[in-house]
Amino acid sequence: NGLFVFNPITKTLLTPNFSNIKNIGINSICGNKTTVIVTTNLDGVYIYKDGILKHNYSVKNSLLHNNVFHAAETKVGKTYYATHNTAFNYSENGELFEINVEQNGLITDYNVFIQNSKNELFVGTNGDGIYLINDTAIVPFEFNSKLESKFISGLIFDEADNLWIQHQYGLQEYYPQQKVLRKVNFPNINQLIFNPKAHLKTVTGDLLFGSSNGVIRINNHSNTNANNFAHAYIKHIKINDKTRSI
Repeated sequence: NGLFVFNPITKTLLTPNFSNIKNIGINSICGNKTTVIVTTNLDGVYIYKDGILKHNYSVKNSLLHNNVFHAAETKVGKTYYATHNTAFNYSENGELFEINVEQNGLITDYNVFIQNSKNELFVGTNGDGIYLINDTAIVPFEFNSKLESKFISGLIFDEADNLWIQHQYGLQEYYPQQKVLRKVNFPNINQLIFNPKAHLKTVTGDLLFGSSNGVIRINNHSNTNANNFAHAYIKHIKINDKTRSI
């Protein structure tokens, strides 16, 4: 039924200027303390500054696709938009630009963006793994061949700038300084399914992941050391050809 803003102080709902297209869907809401970016499935992107609509990018004014999955505002002023296939845009200073990605062999949708402390922008795709964006240059992630799946449903950096890679059925962590990619194990949980883009870094640096088994919390203090890999667990032991559970 549209876009609503809840004021926690007055406990009232506000209705900002938004699309009047019937049955429009909202794909994501992101931004910072002053800018809010709302992506939709039928009318592109709505950008609000201090609660006021500043831009609406869609097919009618040069956006390459009306169905925008996700957006990310970088620290250098560019805002990138994840859309279908080779349709790739970014905006800067109120203008919209196109990036040609066909030469990189990208043929799938872009699901999510994330930026690290070095202003490097990582793109999670729906079948091509992960790509890095440097201004308008796009290059594949060096560990794409070792990913559990090329379908990336979420990306998030921890306080140590390690990249957590979310798949539908698993989680991996990449240590950029050591060039190490590891699988994150959850030995006491069976058939764990992670919900797309359901992740958050708290003000204390903890990571929260939404899953089929509730919210999984990973404490910040256990990830500050890049050598803190997953523990080994003994599940069975074999004595005189007889297996015993532990």
